[in-house]
Amino acid sequence: VTLLIRDNVPRNALMKIGLDKDVASALLADIVRSGINIERGAQLKSITVPKNPLSPMTIELEAKGGGARPAGTATEVKCDCYLAAVGRQANTAKLNLDAAGIETDEYGCISVSSKLQTSNPK
Repeated sequence: VTLLIRDNVPRNALMKIGLDKDVASALLADIVRSGINIERGAQLKSITVPKNPLSPMTIELEAKGGGARPAGTATEVKCDCYLAAVGRQANTAKLNLDAAGIETDEYGCISVSSKLQTSNPK
């Protein structure tokens, strides 16, 4: 199994989908221990599907945002199956949360305390 992650720091990618940093770190450690290969800072460029259904397809990789990947990193992956999970994105930009005294993180998600309280005490 190979996991393609656009972010260069896999923990950050897991935090973007809402995982706590400690949970993200523990999950990542378990993924690595399980023998799953992680290609960091990579995204799909193209897929070549062979005519023979028993032959693996080839996924060509590029750097996050396009372009060549750094020297020494994989430029293609051969696989029997490809599953894309592109994540989710916060939709808080037009909510005027600053005016309500509610802080957001760098991804636009509402920041909460360990008691799931926002920064607004009311």
